[in-house]
Amino acid sequence: MRALKQRLTKLRSQIEKWHRDHSSEHSDHSSEHSDHSSEHSDHSSEHSDHSSEHSDQSDQSSEHSDHSSEHSDQSSEHSDQSSEHSDQSSEHSDQSSEDSD
Repeated sequence: MRALKQRLTKLRSQIEKWHRDHSSEHSDHSSEHSDHSSEHSDHSSEHSDHSSEHSDQSDQSSEHSDHSSEHSDQSSEHSDQSSEHSDQSSEHSDQSSEDSD
């Protein structure tokens, strides 16, 4: 009977030791997990930086497209003047031929 009690006590102390080992192992995992979390938040902020940088570039490109359209407006205006000029030229050449008659 006493041998059984001793065995039980031994077993209980082993179980307690095992529990202690296990719980300390668990706390290691927890701290590891929190490290990962902070690493993740770093990535997130890095990502948001990239996003804002990208939106800045898109602003510039829209600005650029505005300039382009402005430029094309001027071009078409210029071509209108050219055609007007050519009309006058042909009119002038008509008069010339009239004179020669």
